[in-house]
Amino acid sequence: YQDLEGEITYENLTVRGRTKENCAKWEHYSGFVESENLLVIQNPQGDCVIMPKRAFELAELESFLELLRNKLGKPAG
Repeated sequence: YQDLEGEITYENLTVRGRTKENCAKWEHYSGFVESENLLVIQNPQGDCVIMPKRAFELAELESFLELLRNKLGKPAG
């Protein structure tokens, strides 16, 4: 999983790997969970996108968290 990259826009979240690309609108996701080190974005079927916070610069992380709150509401848990 180390070769994954992502693209985050106001409209969707794209995760690309060496052999697969997944692009979904924010409406596809039902919520997210924030831990000390991770962000877990969930859909209603139980599938998740797990993102390490260390993948973001501090300002990027704050912007992404704001986007998540706007699109998905407050974090669960």
